[in-house]
Amino acid sequence: MYLYGNKKLITESYHTIMIHLTSHPKMKKSEINEFRKNFCRLSLDQLTNEEIRFVKKRKENMKRVTKMIISKNGGKNPILGY
Repeated sequence: MYLYGNKKLITESYHTIMIHLTSHPKMKKSEINEFRKNFCRLSLDQLTNEEIRFVKKRKENMKRVTKMIISKNGGKNPILGY
């Protein structure tokens, strides 16, 4: 730990408190192939009606959660800072 002005900065546990924005999970070869196949189907609009409804519902949920987080942070995006 060292001092910077009036603030104490912790250097020993830097990696334990840092939020990782991108995770790189271990994936099997079959999972990678399935992901690529599904991504291709999505980009070519070859989804079933059930899958389309699921994607729309998930997008709506993500937008709702985003609006809720921004409203609870005084109208600012806590990740981007504006």
